Amino acid sequence: MNDSITESVDVVVVGAGVTGLYAVHRLRGLGHGVRGFERGDDVGGVWYWNRYPGARCDVESVDYSYSFDEELQQEWDWSEKYAAQPEIIRYLRHVADRFDLRRSYTFATSVTSAELDEETLRSAGRGGPPCSSEAESLGEGGHTGRRPSAAPPRSAPGPAPRCAAHVPVRVRAREPLAPARGAVPLCPPVPP
Repeated sequence: MNDSITESVDVVVVGAGVTGLYAVHRLRGLGHGVRGFERGDDVGGVWYWNRYPGARCDVESVDYSYSFDEELQQEWDWSEKYAAQPEIIRYLRHVADRFDLRRSYTFATSVTSAELDEETLRSAGRGGPPCSSEAESLGEGGHTGRRPSAAPPRSAPGPAPRCAAHVPVRVRAREPLAPARGAVPLCPPVPP
């Protein structure tokens, strides 16, 4: 069992569902080091776990598709107006394969806690690394959760905004316990 994983990354993403996969794709595209953790054995998030008969999305399938890549949209044809769970899983696996998202994930692992080093956060706010152009729009104090009314102009006098993106956060993760011998799984496996 893995009680903790030590790795230096810019961002930790918890979950490999629809949002988690997009977050990993987007953050990697911005040049961030990303590590995702997923309790399941593969991508899918809620769709990995919800395998009961009749499980399907409640919005039109095309609205459930990612829109960040035109080629991806053109290469996937949904078979039903409201896709069933197995097709959603196939779609998410296709996306994970197409963009090589699994390499940024540790599967069959639960995040049990995350601990922020507040002293380093305070130091980063005073003199940490300069923010990327996207992070600069947060302005000073953006890392505190406060939203400035307007982003400071690039030519503003004074020091450049600082980014808390490289502040150490200790994440504890563990592999889930193996099911008891003879236990009946709640959900049948989804074929590849």
